Amino acid sequence: MNPAVLYPSRFGNLVQLLFFLGLAALALWLLIDFSGRLGAAQTLPPPAATYPDPTPGILFDETLALHRDEPGPGETIRFLILPIISIPVLLWLATVRVRRLFSGKPLGEVANGKLILRNGSTCNTREIPLSAIRSVLCDRADRVKSRSGVHAAGVGALGARLGARLRWSLQITCSGRPGEDCEVRISDLEVEGGREQLAGFAEYLTALAGLAKQDPQSA
Repeated sequence: MNPAVLYPSRFGNLVQLLFFLGLAALALWLLIDFSGRLGAAQTLPPPAATYPDPTPGILFDETLALHRDEPGPGETIRFLILPIISIPVLLWLATVRVRRLFSGKPLGEVANGKLILRNGSTCNTREIPLSAIRSVLCDRADRVKSRSGVHAAGVGALGARLGARLRWSLQITCSGRPGEDCEVRISDLEVEGGREQLAGFAEYLTALAGLAKQDPQSA
């Protein structure tokens, strides 16, 4: 494949699309199921006394029947708010994957002495002069994060660290405004060709960026 272009991975985006659609369907099912159970519980009649009445002639105190283990309005909102928020977020993430599948535009490419990056979420295009690129690092994702000073902590970070060991990442650091640097990271899961294409693009970009710093006209 062309080392100057990074195309979005069709297989990776398809897997992510199915994953997010599955989570959205699960959240929708939970929302419908809990709403139905809540409505059915609110319409149930008060439970009748099933034990012998120790006080014959005195009516059963119906207020006792109201003390049932039912979720109140606050608990109801707490149970429903997660699927209500997660469904549109998951659908938006699925839409981004569909856009990447059918757009046909590369995520990154080197042309006319510039690094052109396209955001798959917003379709915005960013052009970075090759002379502004300070470093290009392609390595295992956990090593890239550790070199950048990013260290995951906590119990949930164990799965993230294990997943990072299985992935490769491309990190591009470039000069922005005075005193500010910008970083761009691209995972091998996002790129057609995976790790090999990511490594080839990194070598090609590193060579051109070095030439651009020595002689801006050569790039």
